[in-house]
Amino acid sequence: AARARGVNVNATKVALFMLSGLEVVNLTAEVDEIETQTEIATAAVGPGGLITHLQNERTFAAVEAVNSDDSLGVRIPVRGYDETRARTDESLAMVQDEVARRGPAVQAAYAPAVEGLEALDQLRADIDANTQLPEYNSEANGAFQNQLYQRYTQMIRPFFDSTDKIVRAVDDDELREGVVQV
Repeated sequence: AARARGVNVNATKVALFMLSGLEVVNLTAEVDEIETQTEIATAAVGPGGLITHLQNERTFAAVEAVNSDDSLGVRIPVRGYDETRARTDESLAMVQDEVARRGPAVQAAYAPAVEGLEALDQLRADIDANTQLPEYNSEANGAFQNQLYQRYTQMIRPFFDSTDKIVRAVDDDELREGVVQV
């Protein structure tokens, strides 16, 4: 009887050990899923600085194209092509690094937005060329102003679309709500 009890105790220990092992595996999977969801959620917040800097660059260039003084009443938080472009470029480098670090799902979501920024150098070159024209800083430059504003907007909008994709990919309700509120 003592021997049977020893077998039962050993069998119970083995069963408890196996159950503990399964729980650890399940908890590890849950932790991995939470980490993945958190990565996805934080990726949605990432390009906000870049969007702001692109908008500031766009606003300065658009206002400057038709009027170099403050008579339009447009608040421009950053002035000067060098300053606006430097801030955009710095943010772009940070976003590219962040997207690359986040993995394939985030890279795929932001690929169209990042690819759309390939047109930024040409847009800047067009702006620089426009600064040499006689209509620069005058209302006669309104058509160019509208065009450059639209071109910047075409580069900015895909970041909002990509962020929307990321937000929809977050399964955890609390994380998704936190991303939407940011």
